[in-house]
Amino acid sequence: PPGGVPWVVLTNRGLALFAIWVAAVLAYDRKGIEGRLDRAWREAELRLRAITENLPGSVFRRVDHADGHVSYPHISARHKEIFGLDWGDIQADPGRLLRATHPDDRAAWLDAFDAAKHDLEPIDVARRVEIVPGEHRWIRTLANPQRGAAGEFIFDGISLDVTREREAEAALRGSEHRIRLIADALPILIISFDTKEIFRFVNEAAVQYYGRPAAEIVGKSVEEVLGRESRMRVLPYLTRALSGERLNFEESPTYLDGNRRDMSAVYVTDIDRAGRVARAFA
Repeated sequence: PPGGVPWVVLTNRGLALFAIWVAAVLAYDRKGIEGRLDRAWREAELRLRAITENLPGSVFRRVDHADGHVSYPHISARHKEIFGLDWGDIQADPGRLLRATHPDDRAAWLDAFDAAKHDLEPIDVARRVEIVPGEHRWIRTLANPQRGAAGEFIFDGISLDVTREREAEAALRGSEHRIRLIADALPILIISFDTKEIFRFVNEAAVQYYGRPAAEIVGKSVEEVLGRESRMRVLPYLTRALSGERLNFEESPTYLDGNRRDMSAVYVTDIDRAGRVARAFA
């Protein structure tokens, strides 16, 4: 209009103001989105930390760098409980973990990581670690390897204290050894077989009786060791024993060598924790 502001100028001013308003809204909304993402990330990180700290072992990330040095960017708090070392101790000197390993186990420990770097297969290795002078714990480490962009190898895993399990295994082996010594010293046959009629144990007297090494008896079926005819003669007793019955009987089976032997036997059963027959002893 005459004497007024041209409509084109008003339109341009309006568009400019609108553009400023849109930019302000977008900037505000971006800050809001970034804030929400940041909060979500922190919450997820806290949840992950809570989970890793509650696991029954030390969660770690190990990096074998291309130049040969090793670092541990992350180790959970339970590491001190298991190894007696803080994260700061390992950060300052990663070699302390290797030096704490029993000398007899160091080669296996190093070989496990070298093999994983070659094959990119999971690690499962156990070693003794000295916590204080003269005191060792058995530590089992499981980890998955991956190749990094800079040629490094990254291992994410967990270390578990398995000392009690190892001690229990050693005690069991010792117990089995003592049982073997006692059984072999007795002048009577002692054998066991499972529910599939597979021999699981024979003493020295049984080895002499059957006339073959223990390696040719244990793991074999009753029919393979005794022959089909002899197995059929004792099958009723086997069946009753494996149903949980204790029984005494006398028989005269003929074995694979053609010899007939008189025997007097006692069958007793071994019941597992679930109440099922696990095996029978004779």
